[in-house]
Amino acid sequence: MLGKSLSFLVVTDSDGRVLARGEDRERIGDSLSDDALVRRALNGQEVASVAVKDGVLVPEVSVRAVVPIKQDKEVIGVVLAGTVIDNAFVDGIKAATGLEAAVYGDDVLAATTQVSADGKSRWVGTKNQESGVRSQVLEKGENYSGSQNVLNTPYFVSYMPLKDMDGATLAAAAKSIELTFLTTAILIVVAVGPAYVISRFMANQLS
Repeated sequence: MLGKSLSFLVVTDSDGRVLARGEDRERIGDSLSDDALVRRALNGQEVASVAVKDGVLVPEVSVRAVVPIKQDKEVIGVVLAGTVIDNAFVDGIKAATGLEAAVYGDDVLAATTQVSADGKSRWVGTKNQESGVRSQVLEKGENYSGSQNVLNTPYFVSYMPLKDMDGATLAAAAKSIELTFLTTAILIVVAVGPAYVISRFMANQLS
């Protein structure tokens, strides 16, 4: 791949037929004309969107962006690029912020920085049981923060919705910090901060 932050890069012609791929150079000629994001780019729009699809074990959550290729104002092709938000991605968030991070496809844990007592296993594939996440984040598309036990340890967790190009919430991102007396006092004041950090970090990954 040309950039380590990208998981895939595709170039199509004006009909949506694949001309080149960054991650699988031999797979060309197939059509992406049915892809909603590609169709918008073929109509001249620059669009970014979250996408969720079924994976082998857990949902695959990705951030995708498309831009039209123009010649004399005529669209002659499309560039589609994206990043899969996997364990390596959230590990990068933790390295940048010092906070634990997780991503859910709907309410199913798709990626997390937190590991079990063996120091290796990550509890991906489990469902989030926090009622506020379902009602506030996934259904209303709003941020939600509160205390929550993670692997039998109390944390302050801040969730934010991840939306597609039409504004529908498909996934959720979470940042958390272990609760102590000091962090509890501080987080009362800055409860919305972690969600802001996530959005900035994800935007920078696609810029």
